[in-house]
Amino acid sequence: MKEARDRRLVVGVVQSPEEVVNCPHLAARGSFVTLDHAEVGLFQYPGAGFLIDGSNPVARGRAAPRLGEHNREVYGAELGLLDEELAALRVAGVI
Repeated sequence: MKEARDRRLVVGVVQSPEEVVNCPHLAARGSFVTLDHAEVGLFQYPGAGFLIDGSNPVARGRAAPRLGEHNREVYGAELGLLDEELAALRVAGVI
């Protein structure tokens, strides 16, 4: 690392997911937030990588969506499909 810095190279440590979650430096920076997920319960999520006024902006967020949780909003509201069309896609195994 020192040699790379001395040569003004942009480098960083590559960690496994387990190492990242258990990293004391990231924990001390408040990089992770605990959110409640409908299927797995309380779960640690990575934050935004920066703090705003000393807090992690992801802390006000929501847990990852479940598969198909937003189908109606995406296919209906965004793409204009009717409920009957969504039902046909479900029956066909498309969604």
